[in-house]
Amino acid sequence: MRIPMLLGCLYLSSGLSQAAPLTPGEAGGPATPRPTARLIIERDSNVPDACAVELHMEEQRPARLPAGESLKLKVAPGELNLRVKLAQAKQCAGSGLASSRSILIGPGETQHYRVMLGDETLFLAPQQDR
Repeated sequence: MRIPMLLGCLYLSSGLSQAAPLTPGEAGGPATPRPTARLIIERDSNVPDACAVELHMEEQRPARLPAGESLKLKVAPGELNLRVKLAQAKQCAGSGLASSRSILIGPGETQHYRVMLGDETLFLAPQQDR
């Protein structure tokens, strides 16, 4: 009687040793929060108010940046590809201007950029933290 019981325990323990380990949150415990970073995009006063500025980031829908406003975004740390563009508008002389920039942002980091217009060029300029 003891031998079959011992063999059964041995069989069960060998099966459990082959099981995949649980990740945090799977066993009903608290999930580990994902690290985030902050990205702040401001619009320079030299960009004409009649022009709509669009921010394209990775595969997300473009965000509009109205005159006098700023965007404060929580983003995943790592490399981000940003693109700013003046949207097509009848009153906007520079519509269609665009530029791209790749940035590297770390966990917990905050980076500031300003959308600027100069010499028929639209660009993202890094800003010092305030």
